[in-house]
Formats: sequence, structure tokens, C-alpha cells
Amino acid sequence: MTGFGAPTLRWIVVGGESGGGARPFDIDWLKKVIVRCEAAKVPCFAKQLGKKPYDGFVTIPRKSGDSKKYLKLKDKKGGNWDEWAENLRVRQYPERTTA
Repeated sequence: MTGFGAPTLRWIVVGGESGGGARPFDIDWLKKVIVRCEAAKVPCFAKQLGKKPYDGFVTIPRKSGDSKKYLKLKDKKGGNWDEWAENLRVRQYPERTTA
């Protein structure tokens, strides 16, 4: 951080949870993060979609009573980006700086 202003974001890493208690991951939210990072010129790294990614496209319900419809992915952690929509395949890195 330099100066007295607000801290500047240098990198955003985003992804869904993959463990036993993984919460649902909204693909729409990821899309918005990617667009906002691009507008702010902040590198964005989409790591994985997680265990429970959902949006309004190719979907199946995971359990009865759950109103969300989850993407059916072969990779249980949602880490194979060959299964992702092309606009989600973002893996940018911040520029290296020397101290």
C-alpha cells in the first residue's frame, strides 16, 4: 500500500468450494467478478467452479427441496476448465514487481 488512500487490489483469485461442506457457487457472480476485474484492470484467476456450481443452463437438481439447479460436471471439484463456458476461462496473474 502506498500513500494514504484506500488499498489497491493487485489480484483476485476466485472459485467455488470443494470440500465436504461446500456451499453453492453462483456462476453469474463469477461472471460479474470477471467483468469488474477487467474494467478495473485487476488480474483475475478463476481457480475452480467447486463442488456445487449453479446457473440457468445445463442443470440438474442435486437433492429434493433444493431450489438451485447445479451444473453436472465430471470433475468433482469443478477444476477442469474444459467443462467451463469459454467466458469463465480466466487465469491471469499480476505483473511482477521488484522491491
